[in-house]
Parts: sequence; structure tokens; C-alpha cells
Amino acid sequence: MDRSDSDFPPAKKQKNVVPSSSRDRVFGDVLISACILDDGKLRYDWYILNVEEGTISPTLRRMLPEALYCSAAVACSNQIYVLGAACKLDTTCPDKVYDIQSHSSVFYFDGNNPEKGWSDVPRMQLGRPFHSAVALGSKIYVFGGSSTSPEYLDINDLKSSWKLLPEPPLEDMSYPVVDSANHRILVHFKSNDSLYALNVDDNNW
Repeated sequence: MDRSDSDFPPAKKQKNVVPSSSRDRVFGDVLISACILDDGKLRYDWYILNVEEGTISPTLRRMLPEALYCSAAVACSNQIYVLGAACKLDTTCPDKVYDIQSHSSVFYFDGNNPEKGWSDVPRMQLGRPFHSAVALGSKIYVFGGSSTSPEYLDINDLKSSWKLLPEPPLEDMSYPVVDSANHRILVHFKSNDSLYALNVDDNNW
């Protein structure tokens, strides 16, 4: 699925754009999905935040898909992945279903082959909005959203399917944090202020 659009004009700096989520980030620059008011209608789009200058610049449309409401973004190797979303009667729905629903779609942009634009990869097993994604090694891990079951995908084998991980010990998890030195992902649970680790070598909590 190619979402190229080389005719989109160069990015111009804009101010007063309010980020809808601080979780949609990649290394180096900060990639944010932002909600702006356009002719009385809310519109979601992608922007690059320059922290030092305090400015926000639109990205080239050919480089990024439509900013899907409540999606998550993660960088793995030289690729950016956008995972899941929720649609609210949105005409940009990737499934062409114009109703309120959760999405399992996954798109990626390969920095080694930018001319290819965005492509789709195997869908997650579960539709997810309001979720979190982290990368460790060659794998992407997704937590939370409308399901408590985490899952992962090995980007070295994009023809494979997502695999579900064991249920976490509690449900009300905060954002995951990667502990690469110990091959684990740390997750804080709000109900009893506890911290658990998902050991990625054996995929056990």
C-alpha cells in the first residue's frame, strides 16, 4: 500500500498547534500527531517539533499517512511504524468503514527507501486506540488500549503475524519503558503503584 504524494508543497513552520499526544515520538526529532481547528472542523495531522526553537513544522504528506486518532508511533532501526487508531466517522478510515471503531492497521516508513512512501504490514491481532508501543532489538511491542493483552512483531520478518504475549498481572498499566541492558520492558501499574518487568527472552512477566 503506497501512500506517496510527491506534489505536496515543502513544509512551512507553524506555531500555536496543540499536540494531541506526547507519546508519538521517534529518535532525533520529535514526531507528533496534532489536532488543529480548520474552518470550524477538527483535523489531525503530523508535525515535526523543534524543541530548541519552539516551532512546529508540517511534514511532507508523501512521507506520512493520515494522522489517525489515538494511534501510536515508534521507531525501530531506520523505520517508523504507526500502529492502531480509533475512528470517529472519519473519511480517512484505512478500512473504509465510516463508523466509530478501533483499528488494528499498521503502517511503516523505511528511511532507507524513502521513495517508496508508506506501506502497510501485517495487522495487529487486536484493534487498539490509546495504546503504547516500544521497540527492543528487532521487535515492536504494543501494550494497552482496548485490550490488556500485549503483542509483538519481529520486523525482520514482516510476512509473519503478530504474536500475543501473556496477560500482565494487573490491568491499569502506565506507559512501558525499555530496559535494553537487561532485555526487558518495565511497566508501572497504577492500582497498587507496582513495577513489573516483561522479560523478552522468554516472554514472561
